[in-house]
Amino acid sequence: MKKLLSITCLIYFLAINFSIAQPVWHNTIGLANQSGSKFSAVKVLVDFTSQIYVLSNYQNPVGIANPSRKIYLNKYDENGALIWTYIYDNNGNNNVRAFDMCIDANNNVYIGGGRVDSMPNAVMLYKVTAAGNFGWDHYGNSAFTTDWYNKITFRNNLFYARGSAG
Repeated sequence: MKKLLSITCLIYFLAINFSIAQPVWHNTIGLANQSGSKFSAVKVLVDFTSQIYVLSNYQNPVGIANPSRKIYLNKYDENGALIWTYIYDNNGNNNVRAFDMCIDANNNVYIGGGRVDSMPNAVMLYKVTAAGNFGWDHYGNSAFTTDWYNKITFRNNLFYARGSAG
């Protein structure tokens, strides 16, 4: 029997006195379970116009040694209605994993992670526009077997990324 994998994202707003209020809305993000697939949330951010972004990784084992991976980015309005979903799969090659995201002043989303389809892995950075379209992607290679950007931020019109290699 197929199970429904779900990640329930609860969005909480702080009251004026900074005490936690009751959830205003919640959504379930998930896919039907097929052969042990896994869907996991990475990060939730709110932009300057109160739109909510949920970054998730999806993994569907094709075989024990070769799982298929995709990155999901969902954008919701402040009332919890889904605006768009963007799925990144490395041009159909899958095997990407997200570790962090940040938003610029124009509500473009930048996602840092890695491509894990070969050894060595490759660091990955890509942009999704405010309208939910592909902006660009960039991959870098090194001699290390585990490479990825695990922390990214956008400050004062400058982009900063911290990675891991080894």
